[in-house]
Amino acid sequence: MNNEEINLPTWDEIFSVANYREPYKPALEMMQRIENAGHGNSVERELLNLVINYNRSRAEIKERVLDMQRGIYHKMYSYQGWDTLFRGEEE
Repeated sequence: MNNEEINLPTWDEIFSVANYREPYKPALEMMQRIENAGHGNSVERELLNLVINYNRSRAEIKERVLDMQRGIYHKMYSYQGWDTLFRGEEE
């Protein structure tokens, strides 16, 4: 079963929700889908936590995920795979 089949949020959806005027409810719904799928220890869930509990912006969570990817912080598990980060997006 892939992420689309269980409707897990993509990187783009996670980064986009941080731009919402009122991100709390949609970000919380995404976080609950991740946890219900058994990925509560994923980087994706942690990024949503930063949006919900610390009101972090898109730029701030992108910076944090790049730090995590480089191992500056503990490199966390990603249900999407680190190789899919920013796929198709110009940095």
